[in-house]
Amino acid sequence: MILKVRLFSHQLLIVMLLVFFAPVPAVQSQDTDGIEGLDPDIEETLPTAPAQEVVFEKVTFLKLLRAGGWAMWPLAAFSIAVVALALYNISVLRTQEFCPPALVKQLHRDMSAFQVRTAVETARDHPSYLGRMLGRSLPAMDPDDKETLGREQIHEAISEFAERTNGQYMLWVNYFSILAQASPMLGLLGTVSGMIKAFSTMGREGMGDPTRLAEHISEALVTTACGLIIALPALFCYFVFRNHLIRLIGRCVEIADELLDASLESLNPGFRQSRLPNGLNDE
Repeated sequence: MILKVRLFSHQLLIVMLLVFFAPVPAVQSQDTDGIEGLDPDIEETLPTAPAQEVVFEKVTFLKLLRAGGWAMWPLAAFSIAVVALALYNISVLRTQEFCPPALVKQLHRDMSAFQVRTAVETARDHPSYLGRMLGRSLPAMDPDDKETLGREQIHEAISEFAERTNGQYMLWVNYFSILAQASPMLGLLGTVSGMIKAFSTMGREGMGDPTRLAEHISEALVTTACGLIIALPALFCYFVFRNHLIRLIGRCVEIADELLDASLESLNPGFRQSRLPNGLNDE
């Protein structure tokens, strides 16, 4: 009896050792072709995980503006100011507002007949630049000076009028220069603000969520781009309108000289030809 119990205990020990040290078969990884050794009929009935669709959000112009952050509000005001200034200067800096052809024709008729008083009254009644300029400069004419009719005094009066008046027109043109310089600086300030937010997020949350960093970096880049987009047209408008204003003022001065020459021609027939040299010894 004791011998049988010992034999049974030895057999149980051997079975336990075999189970403990027996090699464990490797688990086959599931792939898209199915599980190895599985019945195809059963494999077809197994549920499959639905495929995840990647949705790409369309980036629009308004979304880019929102990505710019707080700096987009003053930049939007700058852009509206550039457009408003351009429209204002287009309406003001016109030939009709400076030297209208009808007024030039009437003044040329009066000055050719040496009707200086009538020409002065006609000029004073006209609101154009040329009318106001001649209304203040023609009274300086010296009728006793048969040679020049006081050309120097007339030019001095024109210069005084230009000093008082030209600044009113240049004021609105110079605003383009201010906007052209301020817009990139404001865009750079928005860039610095966006980078500060990006590094603050990185220091607080690490690199776990790159979308948070992308938002702040977008703010930095969009503000810089918008600042340059506003500055370039503003700089272009500044030079275009400034040069146009200079041409209009110069044309008004030329008309004043032409009117004075017409008066001298009526007072001294052959005045223009007398000014031409006739030989080397002609003085």
